[in-house]
Amino acid sequence: MLEKLSNACAVSGDEGAVRRIVLEEIQEYADEIRTDALGNVLAIKKGTGRNLPKVMLAAHMDEVGFMLTYNEGQGIFRFRISGGIDPRNIAGKQVWVGRDKLPGVIGL
Repeated sequence: MLEKLSNACAVSGDEGAVRRIVLEEIQEYADEIRTDALGNVLAIKKGTGRNLPKVMLAAHMDEVGFMLTYNEGQGIFRFRISGGIDPRNIAGKQVWVGRDKLPGVIGL
């Protein structure tokens, strides 16, 4: 599951791939599963004992990323950052572009 989640693309606002993985992987463990209007996955596993502490696991489904804003042509795109990325650290970084995960490199 961790490998699937690590390789899924889920930029803020487009978390569907991660949601599908989570829903698939928790089916056999949860007694109740639902998705709310915002796309959050809520799963409940009922305990068998009384007066035991309750545990909640919470995590983000999205990740920081980039949004393409303009096609300059010849494979060059302008973009804006989505999330908490320090722009000083991105030059030369390898990225996936689009849902087809085309390989790319950030240039200046």
